[in-house]
Amino acid sequence: MAKWVRVDDFVKEILEEPWSLYWHEWESGTKEFEDFLLDPLSVLSKDISVVSAHAWTVSTEILNHEISLKSSIVCTILIAMPAEKRLKVLLYNHTD
Repeated sequence: MAKWVRVDDFVKEILEEPWSLYWHEWESGTKEFEDFLLDPLSVLSKDISVVSAHAWTVSTEILNHEISLKSSIVCTILIAMPAEKRLKVLLYNHTD
């Protein structure tokens, strides 16, 4: 199970928002990361309590995708919008 940091817990201004912000780092090339890429909603519904595997949509953007995802750290920012049942995922592929 991935360890997601709920940024809301550290930034009080976000607590007042109708969405939550999460942070996680993956090691590319791992089974865990591959599972996330292939079926993000299943992974996120297991890792984040407000997310359900049903009726949610996921939109993903990868920064630095021209760099191979085979051997790098990938930082992930996730915005969960429960009222809309929507997830926005931003992956940042490290260059080193």
